Amino acid sequence: MPRLRLLRVLRLPLPELGRAVEAAVLFHAFRVVLRVVPIRRLTPLLGEAGAPDAPLDGTHTATDGVLAVRRALRRAGRKHPDTCLPQAFAGRVMLHRRGLPSTLSLGVRDEGDGVLDFHAWLRAGGLLINWGGGPRQYAVLGTYHDTPGR
Repeated sequence: MPRLRLLRVLRLPLPELGRAVEAAVLFHAFRVVLRVVPIRRLTPLLGEAGAPDAPLDGTHTATDGVLAVRRALRRAGRKHPDTCLPQAFAGRVMLHRRGLPSTLSLGVRDEGDGVLDFHAWLRAGGLLINWGGGPRQYAVLGTYHDTPGR
């Protein structure tokens, strides 16, 4: 089975293969970093703190670059669904490198019986980039904007 996945990935067009490798390396690197480095040391990397998320109303159009990053990131995180923060960080880096603005948000929801579920999501071009819910399912704790070149 892993061999078939590798063969499928190797058949991708070269630009898409490059993005898939970039996403996988960044995703797994951030998985390690987030286990070793306290989150308070990483918050400066989140970007400029801003207003809470606006609803996803489709007024922003997703560019080909945003869609390509989304595809690569989802491919990299497919087997690791409960890793929203590394996915969001990896996507933020990929979008920033391409000069594309994004918004990273952190949220929480009550699962009942005193259990809280925390989630991070990344938006760009009016789309949710990583797996999981967004502002409709979670109360927003913080929102961080990245506008490359500004």
